[in-house]
Amino acid sequence: MRRHRLRSTAMIATTAITVLALVACGSSDSGESGSSDSSGDVTSSDWYQAAQANIETATQGTDGDMPATGPVAATGKSVWVISCDSSAPGCATPASGAEEAAKAIGWGVQVFDGKSDPTKYAEGIRSAITAKADALILDSVDCRSVKQPLAEARAAGLKVYGINSFDCDDPITDDGGEAMFDGSNLMIGDQTYADYLDTVFGPTQADYAITQTEGKAKVIELTETDLVVTQHLAKGFESGLEKCTSCEIVKTVPITLSDLVGGKLQEKVSAALTQHPEANVIYAQYDATILLGVGQAAVAANRPGLITIGSEGLEPNVELIKEGKGQSAAFGPAAWRAGWAAIDGLNRIFAGEPAVSTGIGLQLIDKDHLPTDPAYYDGNFDESGKTILDYRSGYKKIWGVG
Repeated sequence: MRRHRLRSTAMIATTAITVLALVACGSSDSGESGSSDSSGDVTSSDWYQAAQANIETATQGTDGDMPATGPVAATGKSVWVISCDSSAPGCATPASGAEEAAKAIGWGVQVFDGKSDPTKYAEGIRSAITAKADALILDSVDCRSVKQPLAEARAAGLKVYGINSFDCDDPITDDGGEAMFDGSNLMIGDQTYADYLDTVFGPTQADYAITQTEGKAKVIELTETDLVVTQHLAKGFESGLEKCTSCEIVKTVPITLSDLVGGKLQEKVSAALTQHPEANVIYAQYDATILLGVGQAAVAANRPGLITIGSEGLEPNVELIKEGKGQSAAFGPAAWRAGWAAIDGLNRIFAGEPAVSTGIGLQLIDKDHLPTDPAYYDGNFDESGKTILDYRSGYKKIWGVG
């Protein structure tokens, strides 16, 4: 990835990261889940205290150490990065990180714009085969959407690596497919990305909703089934919210990618807010939905105390959080760093070495805790807003380059 300061003017476009269909357990007009106890002070309960402790930890940041050692750079390699959509910052950022890292390690690199279209993903994979690339990085492109071209790539000897992507054997899809990836980033604690979303990231987003409403969260949740990542996010958020005996999901808002690119998202969220004047939380899951309509709906509602939760901490979203204009919080993980970690992971695969933890965790970004150097979330930052870890230099040292 070229050195990148996510440019806000280019970011109001499509996104390739979308949101899960909610499997709700409760009772309301649209299959929403909730609990029966919404009265009384719950802030002294064990579950509330645990949520508060988790948010305090998230405020400090949970990144761990990056790998200290590894194989020197493989030589003469060529990698193609299949980005879900180069116009969407959630896709463009990790792809740019991988591009920058591939150049740093001395490999040839080509970023292919998938334009949020599985037929384009397939075209990119087959172009990589024709170009005799050594490896593919799938950036928010799931195996199930490209099974046949991936089979062709593996037959041609290409290694396959995933960033924010899920293999064909991921249990949440219930496809019963076989694994086709050679590797993907391991998060802090050696967790797979799926496990991390299920047990850490999604529940932390829920804990923010719980603590910001003092245990009385009334949530409007966006849902979509296009990508596996969003299904894991929703699974984690919903499981985290379940412990709150006085919280509930009052409305689910099914969305599609066409809603985002067609400008229908604001209308849908505004309708949900009108229908549910008691709602005090919007769970948008990922930042692009906030840029493409959720944020505008939240501002137009003019509802004091309304909380809007996103994910990545992209530059325009950090600005929205700073100005209080339609987004309240984000959590990471560091998307640019994930691109560098993917190149390190591929280098280990080329050397026949096992995967190691990237050390990537999360950190709460809200109006009181903002990254400033850089102005987007690039990993845990200190009290001044400066990112703490110089992972670029760390990886170059491991690889023996530059």
